[in-house]
Amino acid sequence: MQIAYKKLSLGLLPFLFLGLPNLAFAEASTAMIDNNNHHQENYIEISPFSAKHQDEEMISPKSINIHPHKNKMYINALEAGKTLVYSNRTFEKLKTIDHSFSDHNSLKAGTRFFGKPVEGWFTHDGRYYWVTYYRWSDDANAMNNSGFALIDTDTDQIVRAFPTGNIPKFITANAESTLLSVTLWGENKVELYDISDVTNTHLISTIALGPKVYAEPGSNRDNTCGMCLRGTAFIPHSNLLAVAQMGSGGGIWLVDTSTMKVLRGLRKTPATPRHLQVYEDWLYFSANASGMVGRILISDLERAAKDDKFEPTIEAKKFGDGARTIKIFKNHIFAALNHSQKVAISNLDFTGMRTVPAPAFPVGLDVDENILAVTSQGRGGEGGHRVWIYNYNALP
Repeated sequence: MQIAYKKLSLGLLPFLFLGLPNLAFAEASTAMIDNNNHHQENYIEISPFSAKHQDEEMISPKSINIHPHKNKMYINALEAGKTLVYSNRTFEKLKTIDHSFSDHNSLKAGTRFFGKPVEGWFTHDGRYYWVTYYRWSDDANAMNNSGFALIDTDTDQIVRAFPTGNIPKFITANAESTLLSVTLWGENKVELYDISDVTNTHLISTIALGPKVYAEPGSNRDNTCGMCLRGTAFIPHSNLLAVAQMGSGGGIWLVDTSTMKVLRGLRKTPATPRHLQVYEDWLYFSANASGMVGRILISDLERAAKDDKFEPTIEAKKFGDGARTIKIFKNHIFAALNHSQKVAISNLDFTGMRTVPAPAFPVGLDVDENILAVTSQGRGGEGGHRVWIYNYNALP
């Protein structure tokens, strides 16, 4: 496999909010000085510490998803066990969705324990929002199976919760909202569900990409994860599902969703691919350990699925340290750089690189025509518990 690496210089370019009608940027709640350029950076912060947008439930926000139509955004506050629903225009809190249950078998609402929401995905033109539970609050080492929830975005209530395997991480669906995939970080497996009729959602296959993972009781399943599977992406107009492997050097696997068979792994990607997104003719990915963002032509992936000897060319570039969530929007790549504490922005071919400062330590992000929203989960007891919101139309 050929990898075309490109060098870049991560220059921090100053920007100021210009203010938009119908948006609340006129009263940015926090100011920050960039030590390189000494320009004041304005953004809105939602956190337990914010004077104007205080939210004590904003505990360890892991991911954020902006609704495609309803002018609201969903923030998964992992350690709070809650999904926080906010207006993405006024930034007022609309609702708290509590992921508390009474019984592990029935997953009925209660107060005994809660699920820790980690990632989310919209289906059926935004009507439904699916959220995975990283682990249960009463299972500190994630030794047991977990679950995921189906939320009705008309009511912002949980319709049903489903049991699943060990440490479900990423969740995604195909464009037709007929297939849903859940990666099991702790099991080397991917689950596929039929969601054609959400009232009859059911598991249709559990696909093992590697051997069974053995974990000693009391061990940390975050580390005892085998292949450590995470991001997934359905390849349009095909039966292919791409799966990111972060463990054992990493790679991207191709699964045939019609036969439920693993076709092959592409193991020469930059280290630890994490997040996948299809945009136009390419599959884009972030690679956490290498700090790179790369892309592969979908036509090459389709050929590689049929020909074991064919090695697709990977274009990749260093964005910074700790590349986590990426989002491709309006021909630009946005990447949360966890260790660099920045968000990097580039053109689709990785040119025109620029960065904006982000809260320590950024992990999730989403963007629409008005805002860029970034979550800070924190790390090692430092940083975290913040969401920063930038004016998209004033970004560099």
